[in-house]
Amino acid sequence: MTMLTSSIVVHWESSMRVRHLLAVAVLGCTSLGASAVSVFDFANLKYSGGVSSGFLPTDGVYCTGGDLCSSSVDTNVLGDDLTFVSGGVTVHATGFYNTTQVAVVQDHENKYDPARKIGAGLGVYHHWKDTADDNITSFESLVLNFDRAVVINAIGLASEGHSAGGWVPGATFLLNGVNMALPAGSGSISPGFLASGTTFSFAFGGAVPDQFYLSSITVTPVPEPETWALMALGLGLLGVARRRKA
Repeated sequence: MTMLTSSIVVHWESSMRVRHLLAVAVLGCTSLGASAVSVFDFANLKYSGGVSSGFLPTDGVYCTGGDLCSSSVDTNVLGDDLTFVSGGVTVHATGFYNTTQVAVVQDHENKYDPARKIGAGLGVYHHWKDTADDNITSFESLVLNFDRAVVINAIGLASEGHSAGGWVPGATFLLNGVNMALPAGSGSISPGFLASGTTFSFAFGGAVPDQFYLSSITVTPVPEPETWALMALGLGLLGVARRRKA
């Protein structure tokens, strides 16, 4: 092999190593950015001819017509949850009255219309056979438990009339104990701070408390530690390769 040919081979092998390391770095970056947004559209539930359609839980029982509950509110209002899946993310919704776990309900709205912000969503039952007890009101809270850490991007809320707005002026609720304004006239809010974790509580209370439904929540999964490590390793090796090439 001549010196020129040897030089070409070495250069080619070096170039291939750089490309390989670049691919590792890109893979890390791609994995990091691959966390898709998951939309849980709880208000999207219609009931017609004995059949439910829309964004449905993987469990639950019929209650008060076409609503879906975690337990039968005709016999009891205790225990269980509703489970929903979106974009590979799973969330378990549970209802509480004070510290007692009660039924959580996905209230249906056959005139559901996201453009006009019409639709109910998730609420809490703590009374037997009481169809008026289906939103989140005094001493009630709704807890969402995700199967992985997420960041909340947006929260959709509906009033007792199954629409955006309709709350008293300055109405509020509690998100993980933090006082938040109910979005009169818009139906959607951003937390305004980095709301991240696996468990979130939506409770009645605050400065000017008013009842509400959780009509939707949009979240982005937090990248796993292995993904951060892969990206750091890939970029680190890429930097070494570039210095060697230089």
